[in-house]
Amino acid sequence: MLNKSVRAGFQLGLCLALTPSGAMAAAWTMEAGKGQVVLTATLSAANAAFNSSGSLQSIPRYGKFELQGLIEYGLTDRLTLIASPGFQHVDIASPAAQRTGLGFSEFGGRYLLLQGNAWVFSGQTTLRVPGTFEKANPAAVGYTDPQLDIRALFGYGFSVGGWPSFIDLQRAERIRVGG
Repeated sequence: MLNKSVRAGFQLGLCLALTPSGAMAAAWTMEAGKGQVVLTATLSAANAAFNSSGSLQSIPRYGKFELQGLIEYGLTDRLTLIASPGFQHVDIASPAAQRTGLGFSEFGGRYLLLQGNAWVFSGQTTLRVPGTFEKANPAAVGYTDPQLDIRALFGYGFSVGGWPSFIDLQRAERIRVGG
């Protein structure tokens, strides 16, 4: 069962998700002095997994709730600053482990390199900072080491039946520190 703070975070995320607003795709930079905030909540649970033969087998219960924010601010028309704080609750049945606190948080920027009438090409770099360094806790496995994310982004805008649409293509490399 999720604790009260996780439930409250989920309810807040749901209310914000139901509030309509426009958003920019990742390849585009924000206009100077403008910004956006996007909040994403994810709830995952499992008690079965596929083994190496592709057969489904029972596993100890695993549950995870994540709340991830994305804050972007146009420092200039070409440079967008990025902050993406994360919160998570992980609960594992066996070995019995639980963790509630900060998840990965990212900090960095996106820079517009080239632009045409309907397309953009930009580069982005973010540093992913772990919310914990507690490697002995099984509920923290995979969340304890810093990472560097470097990516190239291409965006193309067009209309479909009068509706604004876009294609956003990205190529990224993530460099992980540690195991």
